[in-house]
Amino acid sequence: MQGNFNWGRLSSVLAWKVWVLFGLLMVSFSLKADGNSNDEQRKRLIELSLMNSRKPQYLDSLATALLQYEDKECQARGYFLTGLAATFKGEIDKALPAYKKSLNLIPIGGQYDERFTYYMVMKNLGIAYYRQNRHAQGDSIFEEMMKQSLAIGDSFHYASALSNLGNALNMRQDFTGAIKKFKDVILIEEALGSEGVASSYLKVGTIFGRMSQPEEALIWFRKALARIADGDISLEGRTYNNIAVAWRSTDNLDSAQFYLLKALAIHKLTGSKIDEAVALENLAKNAIELQELGQADSLLAEAYKILPSGNTSQNSSFVRLWLLSLSLALEQGNKEDASDYFARLDKSPAEVREDLSFLKLKAGYFELKGVQDSAIYYLKVVQAREAALNQANDAAKIKQEANAVELAEMDRLRETERKEEIYRYWRLASLLIVMGLLIVFWQRRKWKKQKYLISTSTNGNAEELLVKDQYQEAMTQKENTFKAKAEKTIKLKSKAVIKVSDILYVQSEGHYVNIYLVNRENPEVERISLATLLEDLGEDNFQRIHRSYAVNVSQLKAVYSNRVLLSNGTELPVTRTYNSALQERFNKKES
Repeated sequence: MQGNFNWGRLSSVLAWKVWVLFGLLMVSFSLKADGNSNDEQRKRLIELSLMNSRKPQYLDSLATALLQYEDKECQARGYFLTGLAATFKGEIDKALPAYKKSLNLIPIGGQYDERFTYYMVMKNLGIAYYRQNRHAQGDSIFEEMMKQSLAIGDSFHYASALSNLGNALNMRQDFTGAIKKFKDVILIEEALGSEGVASSYLKVGTIFGRMSQPEEALIWFRKALARIADGDISLEGRTYNNIAVAWRSTDNLDSAQFYLLKALAIHKLTGSKIDEAVALENLAKNAIELQELGQADSLLAEAYKILPSGNTSQNSSFVRLWLLSLSLALEQGNKEDASDYFARLDKSPAEVREDLSFLKLKAGYFELKGVQDSAIYYLKVVQAREAALNQANDAAKIKQEANAVELAEMDRLRETERKEEIYRYWRLASLLIVMGLLIVFWQRRKWKKQKYLISTSTNGNAEELLVKDQYQEAMTQKENTFKAKAEKTIKLKSKAVIKVSDILYVQSEGHYVNIYLVNRENPEVERISLATLLEDLGEDNFQRIHRSYAVNVSQLKAVYSNRVLLSNGTELPVTRTYNSALQERFNKKES
């Protein structure tokens, strides 16, 4: 009958729907668990992307993992890491499009976190243009970066853009303009307390090296080493490389070799192929100067092997190696190789062809080929360029000295005015103080005379003897005080004798220690370990503040969490290991 209801069929349908619902719930829970897992993995990849690594293979793997996610943040980070990996491999043609893709995925002036920002990607894009010798594009990037940073009051990124424009001027051999920009950068970075100031010191030293002023360059390199943050071994390696170049310019090949080997070991550890190639390039230069031509050939071959092939004429790393290979071919008298590398360089950008180093080699090349007229012509061009450079260097030195004299005179006049003002304010007070002292002296003399009369009348000559004994005891104490205050000195292996109190601070460099003195610009250099020297100087006088530095406690002016200020204005780094002991010594000194 139609009125009868089929309960069995209903229960069967309901049972089926319950199982379907249960299955959907299980799938939902499973998908949610997978989503949570993916989210955790995504966060982990983003954290890894923030780590400072220069190993291309690692960066490529991390970029591939991030690019699997479709959100803009992961895509932007992935493309940026792809560009970094290509940069460290020297593949600038691949780095440029990756940086552009990353930049397009970040809002203008925006950021995904404090370490991954629009300006950071923008900076790497500009540098990539410079490495391809596309200076106009690079300048445009950093000028826009300066404009945007200035509009929002972002001093950090303004200094970063200014620094890279300084790099470009240096590449174009506008050394004076480059130094001016970097000094402006240093002022900003010092005010901000930025760790990047070490890199700026390094860049200024590099420019002075290119200006054939190695002594001045070494001063700036030492400043860079003093400000490198703990753990930044990559910058330390580049600084060692530049110190080596400066030592080679002073014909000290032993020191140059020592620092180059340190630099090469660091670059192999960090995995930066470009930096490793630069170290090999400089080792090859040393070998050529020592006439170890076979060793130079092997080092160059290793450098070429590290760098990737591609549009090599636009790659500054390859251009430098070609210059060195041409130099080696001329030393060997190898006309075939010389012609090959000369042809490559002659097709390079104009700034390479007009560089002084290439012009020198050009004269040697034509001499090797027997074209004497061309050889003589380029020799004259080189001589004229060197004379102009020397004249510019001399003018720069004179200007620096004149500025120093002018500043010293201004300081002297200000000090004189200050003293005169103090004298005017305190003249009356001084007169009153003198009058008061005279009154006190007269009263004391009167009291002592009365006491003497009383003592003489009661004790006779016994009091006179007692006074003599007291006088003798006082004189003995005074002599002991003078002996205790006698100046302690140390004698160096160079026969120089220096007062311990005249030492500002000491700095360890390999097997040597630089001893910086008050009112002296250049240090005394002693072959000794820092620990041994500190034993000679005495623990009461000096305090270790860093693995490479110890300061004269009496010369301390201020102590901060990560640096100290000395009486002459010098700032030195302080590590956590020595901070508490230093603070305690400084507080005792002040009290």
